Amino acid sequence: MTECLKCKSQNVVAGRLVDARGGTGAAIGFKPGMWKWYQFELMSGTPLNDEVFACLDCGLIWSNTNAELLREMVKRHTKPE
Repeated sequence: MTECLKCKSQNVVAGRLVDARGGTGAAIGFKPGMWKWYQFELMSGTPLNDEVFACLDCGLIWSNTNAELLREMVKRHTKPE
């Protein structure tokens, strides 16, 4: 059984992200917050997997993405500290 990452509840449902009208046509992705403001790339983030989870107790919603692609994107496109 899937457990909530925030509150550890097992009151979790699987689903998918949709737009405000219920459509799923738009691609959903993750863009790191430390992305350079002037960065331009054809792909603006790492795509999220289709399956998404939501906790019915605390409201947290989560998914995952390709970790290797995410690491490469952060390495190439973030500001040096």
